[in-house]
Amino acid sequence: MKIFVVGPETNDCFTHNIAHAFRSLGHDVRSMPSFLFGAANSRFLRGFYDVLDRTSEMWRLRRDRWAIKVADDFKPKITFVCTRTLEPETVYAIRKRSGGLVICWYGDTPGNIRRGHIVSGEYDAIFLKDREFVESLRKQLGLEAHHLDEACTPDWHKPVNNFRQAHLVVAGTLYGYRNAFLSRLLDQDVEVRAYGPSPSPWVPQQVKAVHTGCYLDHTNKAQIFNEGLACLNTFAPAERNNLNCRIFETCGSGGLLLTERKEVLSRCFEPGKEFLDFASSEECLDVIERLRMDIPFSEQIRKAAVKRAHGEHTYAHRLSTILQTIGLKTGKR
Repeated sequence: MKIFVVGPETNDCFTHNIAHAFRSLGHDVRSMPSFLFGAANSRFLRGFYDVLDRTSEMWRLRRDRWAIKVADDFKPKITFVCTRTLEPETVYAIRKRSGGLVICWYGDTPGNIRRGHIVSGEYDAIFLKDREFVESLRKQLGLEAHHLDEACTPDWHKPVNNFRQAHLVVAGTLYGYRNAFLSRLLDQDVEVRAYGPSPSPWVPQQVKAVHTGCYLDHTNKAQIFNEGLACLNTFAPAERNNLNCRIFETCGSGGLLLTERKEVLSRCFEPGKEFLDFASSEECLDVIERLRMDIPFSEQIRKAAVKRAHGEHTYAHRLSTILQTIGLKTGKR
């Protein structure tokens, strides 16, 4: 089946994982150049592209015209939009030019949806990770909306035989809530190493000091996750009703997931057996101390998490669910 994935395949990003999974299922996949979406590891460049995307109609139209041209030439059975939404008129044009379906899987928290797109009815189906929001869209707007969590890619989110070290791994953006929590741990002399985009100027100095300057992608993420005592996961305020990608990537990579307690997480992994959680910074410190003292316990959790992640929570699993939901078979056509 011909699949057009709207977005760049770079740095273990959402689009990269989705396009790779579609190919693993036997489909003919096209994607788009990264420069059209501003994919970059540099905080300055990402900020620059983000401003362009928010303020420049010319920039957005350039990207959308490219998408329409690919759809017209390639004639995909499905055009698959990943998080970064297109203008409604672009979605309609792609459907008309390609003769196929246009689907959106929005992998970010719904609070980041811009200009109300994807919820105004332009897509044939939309998939989001917030169950309550999906239910609201179905009841209030009559949209073809479905719940779908993010996932891992076993080809690169897989265990690596690394020497375990004593530090916590923190991956992703250093936003305010995460910084405050890390500061509490650092005050208690917990060893932390942070990875991801370079810190913003307002990040506390003690948190900046533990940033490694290393950006994680499909070439190094599993190695970094494996070598830490645990991978610490916190949730941004807008993520209270959904799970972030770090959960699935950590478990799939063989890292030990240490995360804030959230009831919805137990639908995907079993607490105490496939991950460890905490309800306070004090409880987090207690868990860290146990991990330092009980290595066999840690290894048992890592192995169980990998088995569950690779068995139920891969991007191939998620895409099979999407294709079945919209009435198409998983295999190649």
